Amino acid sequence: MQADWGYRFLICGDPAIERSVFVTYGAEFARLLGLPSTPLTTMPFIRQIPEPHREMFSEGYSKAMMECSPVTLDGTLRLGAGAQLFRAVFMPIMLRPDWSKQLIFGSFNCRSANAAEL
Repeated sequence: MQADWGYRFLICGDPAIERSVFVTYGAEFARLLGLPSTPLTTMPFIRQIPEPHREMFSEGYSKAMMECSPVTLDGTLRLGAGAQLFRAVFMPIMLRPDWSKQLIFGSFNCRSANAAEL
């Protein structure tokens, strides 16, 4: 996993989001969310996501796990007096049918929006 991951991330987990951790993520993903450059694999990923984005990540992760198919989310997050446009994809990957863990490969990007864009 030496490639430039950019805005992408990989989560290893199971249906319980609190037992799911980042395996890796790109520098741009880390920059957008204020994460360390190296993933903390000992802390649930959802606790590492900033509060304004946590609900969206929880929804995407949970839907991808339940539906066993890719999930795309996009929309606007209100951040204080401003707003942020976002787009995220969560795609489940099953390496082996008998494996107890599941991988979620995803991508996330966002940008600040002004009132004229909303």
